[in-house]
Amino acid sequence: MTNLDSTASNLDAVLQDVEDVFDKRIALVTEAVLSTKTTLLLDGPDSCEGIAVVGPSGAGKTTALDFLKGAEFNDEELVYWSDDLTPAAFVSHEPSKNEEELAEYDLLPKIRRKSLVNPDMAGWFSGSFEQIRSTMATIARVMDGSGYHRDTGSHGSRGYDGDYRFALIGATTPLDGRAWSAMGHVGNRLVFHYLPRKASPHEVAVDVFEGREYGEQVAECQTEVISFLRNVWEHYGGYGSVTWDSAAHGEVRDGIVYLAHLVAYCRAPTETGTREGEHRIMSSLRNIARGHALLCGREELQLDDVQVSSRLALSTMHKERRGIVRAVVDPETPNPITSKDLRTHRGTDSTRKTLRKRMDLLETLGLGQVVKKDNGRNTEQFALKDEFVWPDFLNFPAFG
Repeated sequence: MTNLDSTASNLDAVLQDVEDVFDKRIALVTEAVLSTKTTLLLDGPDSCEGIAVVGPSGAGKTTALDFLKGAEFNDEELVYWSDDLTPAAFVSHEPSKNEEELAEYDLLPKIRRKSLVNPDMAGWFSGSFEQIRSTMATIARVMDGSGYHRDTGSHGSRGYDGDYRFALIGATTPLDGRAWSAMGHVGNRLVFHYLPRKASPHEVAVDVFEGREYGEQVAECQTEVISFLRNVWEHYGGYGSVTWDSAAHGEVRDGIVYLAHLVAYCRAPTETGTREGEHRIMSSLRNIARGHALLCGREELQLDDVQVSSRLALSTMHKERRGIVRAVVDPETPNPITSKDLRTHRGTDSTRKTLRKRMDLLETLGLGQVVKKDNGRNTEQFALKDEFVWPDFLNFPAFG
């Protein structure tokens, strides 16, 4: 068995190389993607973990996904790449094909125990509310990890039963309210990692005029990432090889519980006022943190592992909520705070009127209250509830 800490390709070295070739933003996304993929080493989870890198067009969302192309272990691919797929692809029902031919088309057995990578998930979240809900319902059922069956008039019932766990890794532009609502109705199965654009036109200009070709940069990081993944899989023995015996205690446990609680409130649909149960999101944040621990050669959780989960928690919500939530839970933000003062804090470039409306939204979501400030000017401010105050033992995350 190899020792992860003694190799040239340990996690810190890989992420530093990615940061040197690209930047901190891409390194952080790479860390989260690898942590999600490594959940497949765990023996115990019966459902799938899924992550989507979300950000504006041109931010580089698919870069970290490209690093995974060609990864294999014991001559078997670790990744199944699909640029375009529909829910119907998991179990086919093409009328003109016979059973044997259909089995060759079915996606589910092809991705079993692998990572399904889709660099353009935007189509999953477009269309009418009913279309999105239908797509998300299929994704939710498939990601239960126990197989999937479909019934049609042409072929009757077709499908698979058993352990069909996989990891879903994708990228998308920001989702609108309709997509978040549809996911809320059928059960959220994904976490998101926000990827901002480069901070300034100057940084972009350096990339374009002074940097190497993009393909060369990807190839360099791809070689490093694939070598590291092969080492990790060899170290532990492959899919489902790790029986996790250590329980999370103290600050690690408290941190994950806090993050799950925050996500459950922040992505609740306002039209129904019904929040999801926290079991699934808490399990996902814990499992991805465990994946990060395995990348570090550990089979016990530490606070460093929870940092990945904290970035996911602050990304897994509607784009209109993300900035204001991040601002009010930031330990550097006064509590309570006025809309005027919020404009000076990161993540909030909106007008005071818009911020005031979003303060009302936070109150509707149950994160706190809008109260009058006793200064004789009828100024309103937002007071965050104690249960959502950022834990002092957990570093507040950066995204780049």
